[in-house]
Amino acid sequence: MALLTLNVDGELNQVAPIAVAVRGACAPFLDEEGLDAVELAVVEAATNVIRHGYGGRPGGRLSVSVEQVPDGVAVDLVDHAEPMPPRLLEAAEMPLPGDPDHVAGLAESGWGLALIRLSMDEVSYRPGPDGNWLRMIKRRA
Repeated sequence: MALLTLNVDGELNQVAPIAVAVRGACAPFLDEEGLDAVELAVVEAATNVIRHGYGGRPGGRLSVSVEQVPDGVAVDLVDHAEPMPPRLLEAAEMPLPGDPDHVAGLAESGWGLALIRLSMDEVSYRPGPDGNWLRMIKRRA
């Protein structure tokens, strides 16, 4: 049973309200650190869909749902944008070498998928004829 279901326009001005609603739905099940992680992942995922999947064009839709799972929460995002290339999510890694100058010199964009993977305990993606489905699970600490 879903704790929250949202169906919104795929526009950047919807990202903050989505994040607030998802955080509120997850609040009974996660500590502050877990809530911060979920919020970060949801903001990154929704922004990626809107900017890259829909290309910023109007008319796209985004469905977001939150449900309790036995050891935490699952957040699902479904869109009808162009699917991500195969294995892009698995290949996403956060560059964290020991040299702070290296990290400081990296581009600001392009870290979204890595941030999602680092923030959540499980992340899966499935493109399909009924939409692209991203599931992110965060377990209680």
